Amino acid sequence: MRCVSSEGERAVSGGPLRAEAKFRFRLKEVMREVRENTDTELQGWGEDLVGMAKRLAPKRTGAMAETIEIVMSAEEMRRVVREKKPGAAQEFGAAHHGAQPHLIPAEFRARDNMRERIEKRGLV
Repeated sequence: MRCVSSEGERAVSGGPLRAEAKFRFRLKEVMREVRENTDTELQGWGEDLVGMAKRLAPKRTGAMAETIEIVMSAEEMRRVVREKKPGAAQEFGAAHHGAQPHLIPAEFRARDNMRERIEKRGLV
């Protein structure tokens, strides 16, 4: 049975509008799942990155490793891994000493771990 509305012809039972409503509902569910999975994986990636960067950081005093942390920016909805002490000279080297990279290798390892977790969960 069909009826006509001011928007034109539409299905009362079944038909294209019902299919579209089901599609929109499922799309919202999928988007929610993606957001939740993304949050979970990014948090895991950040924790892996911080842990590995702390293990790889130069250990003369241990102060550099202690300052590596995840910072959540609420207004921008993102997570940032940072060092409070300047680590660029350690990461890339300077005139009088060679590089002792810790953040970049940690990021590569954390990214690989995240890929493995995502693949195991069947998210790709």
